Amino acid sequence: MIQCPFVRIRSDEEIRSIGTVVHEMGHALGLTHEHQRPDRDDYVEIMWQNILTDYLVSFEKYNLHNYSTLDLPFDYGSCMHYHSHGMSKMAWYGMPKQTIRTKKLGYQLTIGMKYDISFYDLKALHTLYCADRCSNSELTCERGGFLDTRTCEKCICPSGFTGKFCTDIEPYHGKQCGGVINLSEGRTYDIQTPKWRGSILPRHLPKGQTCTWLLKAPIGKIVELRIRGSSKFGRFFGWLTGSIYSFNIARRFSACLDYVEVKNSSDFANTGMRFCGVLPPIGPIYSETHEMMIRFRSYYARSSGFGSYVK
Repeated sequence: MIQCPFVRIRSDEEIRSIGTVVHEMGHALGLTHEHQRPDRDDYVEIMWQNILTDYLVSFEKYNLHNYSTLDLPFDYGSCMHYHSHGMSKMAWYGMPKQTIRTKKLGYQLTIGMKYDISFYDLKALHTLYCADRCSNSELTCERGGFLDTRTCEKCICPSGFTGKFCTDIEPYHGKQCGGVINLSEGRTYDIQTPKWRGSILPRHLPKGQTCTWLLKAPIGKIVELRIRGSSKFGRFFGWLTGSIYSFNIARRFSACLDYVEVKNSSDFANTGMRFCGVLPPIGPIYSETHEMMIRFRSYYARSSGFGSYVK
């Protein structure tokens, strides 16, 4: 994650998104490509044959002798991670070839999303520049958060959490949605974005709509999530008809414009699986612990949202 930085000046034509600016600022501050970490082979597969020759060096692993992970885990959602078709050759039919394949299912659309820096990107910068501050504070942050060094009186929280100690979930923005749901064994719950049902044709959510759900099963149990339309027939029917029961979240080729994120690991500070487009993930998603978080973010007002069953 950290190495001596080198940043070149780019022309206006090359800077096409906020994500590109954030990525290059990350380099200037000492962050390096996530997909070049020494341990990256445990998380991604590099498809060397599809990479443009001039950019092969941007996919080589860093040497352990001049690199530090700062004891932070691999983050598919890092702003420093290339997307699936980064620096790729073109296929005969005119589309870019895939250059990076994730080894963990469900994370392919998580990589390369550069709306802003991830929580672990921020924590890396905090470790580099601010770790010695607040050393006398007795406050303890939950959910992997860390003390805000501007005041040392509150925490900076992972996405989905808020509050002084990161014990609350982020409030919704736009139409009412989200919340903490304590699941009862044997009961099925319906989780959906606003306006997902009730119209023959899909209705787009407003720009800036956000929803966060924290699902809690009884201790010793796990959470099962099934996104509506995730069966093979449901995926085909929803795509074919544009049904109100279909999965419809804005996507542009290999990157999500809007997304639904599922945090199902034991590390809620890390970026979760992100999904978008018209084809939802196939089959159920299970949590590693008794908790699961679902986050929905609409940036471009082109998504109809999603529906799901939870038990």
